[in-house]
Amino acid sequence: MSDPVSGPVTNPWSTPQPTLGSDVTPMTGPPPSSQPLPPPGYQPVPTVPPPYTAEFLAERPVFGYARFQGRLEVPAPWTGAPIQAIDAGRRGESLVRPRWGIPDSVISQILTIVAPLVFIAVYYAVTPNTPFYNITAVFLGLLVEWIFLGGWPLVVSYWRGNGPRYDYGFSLSWRDIGPGVLGAVACLFGAAFAGAITQAIFGNFSSNAGQVASDLGSHPIAQNVFIVLGVFGAPIIEELAFRGLLWGALAKRRFNPWWCTVISAAVFAGVHLEPVRFGVLFVAGFVLGFLRQKTGRLGPSLLAHMGLNAIAFLGAGFLLFR
Repeated sequence: MSDPVSGPVTNPWSTPQPTLGSDVTPMTGPPPSSQPLPPPGYQPVPTVPPPYTAEFLAERPVFGYARFQGRLEVPAPWTGAPIQAIDAGRRGESLVRPRWGIPDSVISQILTIVAPLVFIAVYYAVTPNTPFYNITAVFLGLLVEWIFLGGWPLVVSYWRGNGPRYDYGFSLSWRDIGPGVLGAVACLFGAAFAGAITQAIFGNFSSNAGQVASDLGSHPIAQNVFIVLGVFGAPIIEELAFRGLLWGALAKRRFNPWWCTVISAAVFAGVHLEPVRFGVLFVAGFVLGFLRQKTGRLGPSLLAHMGLNAIAFLGAGFLLFR
């Protein structure tokens, strides 16, 4: 090879370099690589699938659920993220790190307790004490309670997250049936054991929901609507609030998964404002939280909660509605 001006061109790396004592400064740096240059437009293959950028991975999640793409384990986009969020990363979907947290759960719990009490006080101050208005008060008070207990988790998940499916793992599929049934059985036996201890200490007791259902006994339509809401509506609302927002908020703050389950169970039991039944509710809440912890989604705990409530209302039906 030659240069049209100066003649033949030699490779400077193939000739001996001058010594440090000479007037010529030696060439520094590594010799040219023998590897061929990549073709134009070449993009290196990422080591982890999107949307897991260095910012996401820097968090180093404490725990996650095994998901693989090729031979690489797909990390959770944030600590305690549900299965649905991890699978979204495998499909290349873009997610944001949710900005909701423990303060949102605290706001939800406080308003859940205070708002219905204020509403009922105002309601009875302006309405007559008649059976129609009493029944209306039951359902309107329940609506106010659920707006803050389940509505606030939905609002913050859409407002500052990716929606309840990806933020909380809130969805149902056929694979949820097995763990859901097992969870319902575990809840039933655990709550029965706790109930036996409670009865030995405090004597016979009943739940607020069971008492309301009993009071509606002379109004079959209202009673049946209340039971349907208790079996299907209450589990949806409470799973969003306790195993969704609260459990996920604690996990995002790097609480140990077991602490997430214990704390969410204690809050679940406390918000019901039934001190005598605290142990029964705590055991049920612990089992439901354990399902969220081990499966990485809300489907099993939702089905288990529905099954437990159905059994409870059915048992109450034999005792109270015959």
